[in-house]
Amino acid sequence: MIGCADLAYGRPGAAIVGTPGAYRPPGEYAVVDMISSASPWGAAVNTVVAGSAFSENVERLIEGVISVNFYRGDAHDVANKFVTISSSENARRLFYNASIGVTRVSDIRNLDTIVRGEVERRAQIDIYVNYKTTSSSDAGVIDSVEISGEIQ
Repeated sequence: MIGCADLAYGRPGAAIVGTPGAYRPPGEYAVVDMISSASPWGAAVNTVVAGSAFSENVERLIEGVISVNFYRGDAHDVANKFVTISSSENARRLFYNASIGVTRVSDIRNLDTIVRGEVERRAQIDIYVNYKTTSSSDAGVIDSVEISGEIQ
């Protein structure tokens, strides 16, 4: 997403990863932030690891939301360019290679605000993506259990 935002601005380094309290560059820039990263979608798929009756891989499809905020200058126009660039064949190929599926894109929100007595142009867009996570579990094995007790 950072690469798409850099292309929308026409220069590298125009987009940064969202970090609270981080440095904000002068002039126009974009902030890319993963605002939701753990919403399971659908059922998990469990598969037994070949050669082991007690280990399995669990795959989950996750829906995440990536928020891209554009600041200053022609923020709304740059957001429009971003939408066009992020739906290009090159961008789709990058998402595919990263095993990310873009499911939908929100409308562009105009968030102009007053900063130090002047209007600061702002726009925001959310990109909804799906990606797969895989985790392994080793259940181990219990060969036998000995139980003893006393009845009173």
